[in-house]
Amino acid sequence: ISGMGPFHTYRLDAREGERLVLTLRSGAFDAYLTVMRAVSGIHEVVANDDDGGGGSDARLRWTVPATGAYILVAQSLDPDGRGGYTLTVEAAKPTRPAAAQPIRIGETKQGALTEESSLVDGERDIFHDLYAFDARRGQELLITLASDEFDAFLAVGHLRGTSIETLAEDDDGGGSTNARLRIT
Repeated sequence: ISGMGPFHTYRLDAREGERLVLTLRSGAFDAYLTVMRAVSGIHEVVANDDDGGGGSDARLRWTVPATGAYILVAQSLDPDGRGGYTLTVEAAKPTRPAAAQPIRIGETKQGALTEESSLVDGERDIFHDLYAFDARRGQELLITLASDEFDAFLAVGHLRGTSIETLAEDDDGGGSTNARLRIT
């Protein structure tokens, strides 16, 4: 990727629907990992990550969109970055199906998102927990999601079959990386 540092490329043959964890680690430079695919002679970026592996390491939890050959680009984010690295490709652990846990208004729940947590459908794996509550029309609610371990994101909506009709969402309204929604 132009504007960044030196890179190496690797070919990865993958099957549609395969869930992979791609990790680029380096103690020498800020790692940046890109997945590309050649389409009609042009290389398009399918997914990328800077610090998803913690610190300056890159990690992508990725579901392969189509069977074929992909290019992994192991790169330094800094144009002057040099040194050793490790690139690892692993099968992702199985996840549990999404099921809403009950929560009452006024109640606080503790949870943890792990490699086995439910996933939001999409090109990148996004772990989440679902909670269901009953509320009255016109009732004012303040909902907060706080974590010292990840950047919290909160969405509230109606469950319609297997999808959620989102009414409101928040990323950092709770200060720092915590999420907070005030809804009626």
